[in-house]
Amino acid sequence: MKNISADDLETIRASMPVTLQGRVFVDSLVCGFPQLGILHQGRTFTAPSFDVTDPGGVDPIEFNLCPEEVRFIAATNDRLTTIYAAT
Repeated sequence: MKNISADDLETIRASMPVTLQGRVFVDSLVCGFPQLGILHQGRTFTAPSFDVTDPGGVDPIEFNLCPEEVRFIAATNDRLTTIYAAT
């Protein structure tokens, strides 16, 4: 399991839409490297796929997520994958 750096956490915090504060978390256990997840109705979803055609994909509308929030989560997870998955 790889831990996220303090700098990367600060970058996420500084760029996060205010509407996601308190709803997202960083998890390194599911993928073995840091990924954002979202808390929804008491359940956690790490590195969610927002493609509803994928098995296990989540519908952003059901999660009350706007397009900006979906883009932020997806882009952040892509960046974290690039940084941490290969190291």
